[in-house]
Amino acid sequence: MIQEIHDISLKGEIVDVHVEDDSISQVLPAGTKRSESTSVIDGQDLSLYPGFCDLQINGSFGHDFVTEPESVW
Repeated sequence: MIQEIHDISLKGEIVDVHVEDDSISQVLPAGTKRSESTSVIDGQDLSLYPGFCDLQINGSFGHDFVTEPESVW
């Protein structure tokens, strides 16, 4: 569980996120009770960006940022 993470999709609320098998299974109100065996990650300095957004760009418009990173500028 990621505890007290800033969720940008829910009005900026602070929430707890339960993850199972590398996928978000629940988004819960912050402070929701959990079992003692649950692994917890402190999410206070993190933000949750749910969805299928590719936040990585390897290039575009004829530029390959992987092999020529200086082409970004």
